[in-house]
Amino acid sequence: MRRLPAITLTLGLLAMAGTAQAMTTITNHEFLPEGTTLEQCLARGREAIGAAGLRVLESTRTAAWGQNASGSEIYTIYCVPDRAVAVVIGSTAGEGDPVDAMVTRLRELIRSGGARRGVK
Repeated sequence: MRRLPAITLTLGLLAMAGTAQAMTTITNHEFLPEGTTLEQCLARGREAIGAAGLRVLESTRTAAWGQNASGSEIYTIYCVPDRAVAVVIGSTAGEGDPVDAMVTRLRELIRSGGARRGVK
């Protein structure tokens, strides 16, 4: 499982940020158009993160990363083009409602190609 270390890193970062608080992680996925390459998926992910108003962090080989302005929420878009899917994960050391809404927003932006057009 190549995704396990990145998920472990995310959970570890959030644990350090709020050791006395509950942690919420929301996971969902968005199907990619057939033939989407890894590079295209990563570009969509980075564009979606930026268009959602999040700070774009450095990408890894298979994932685009972002966080909110305060750093209390972190988002990861894992690209699995051989399965034509992007897995969207949001985590916070607090309540999950904002994270749930942002994961949905990121999915909408990925679906529209990562750009703001056509997505409210």
